[in-house]
Amino acid sequence: MKFSSSALLDPDYFNQLSQFAFGWLQPKEALFLSLASEESQFIRLNHTKIRQMGTVQDSTLDLSLVYESTSGSLHKNSFSLTLTGFASEDQANIKSAVQSLQSEIRSLPVDPYAELPTGSECSHYEKCGNLLQSSDVVAQLLAPLDKT
Repeated sequence: MKFSSSALLDPDYFNQLSQFAFGWLQPKEALFLSLASEESQFIRLNHTKIRQMGTVQDSTLDLSLVYESTSGSLHKNSFSLTLTGFASEDQANIKSAVQSLQSEIRSLPVDPYAELPTGSECSHYEKCGNLLQSSDVVAQLLAPLDKT
């Protein structure tokens, strides 16, 4: 998959990465994934002149691995990584993160608050702002300055 400007916000891209991550699990392991993404516009002004303008996309993937030891005790370990939108790079980072979690988890103390998933439910929350179109932002911001 190639990078596209909306890849980081695409549910299908997250689902592909999720399936890839779950493929690295060993017996008695469960993985929780959480994605936080945003797309923001920014404009840097100095003395009523535009100095810089653009958009930023940011996506963070949180991975929490839970391991059930032979005694039935649960151990939990977590890792966060920033997604790039390039599938091969994101997959390499996910593989490395899962392997790192797996190598550390058995030496961690029992987590009395850890839980194993009971199903394959997922949740989705999306908040979209009521923002100006990027082509209208400059005029709207500078209009009050023209009246002074």
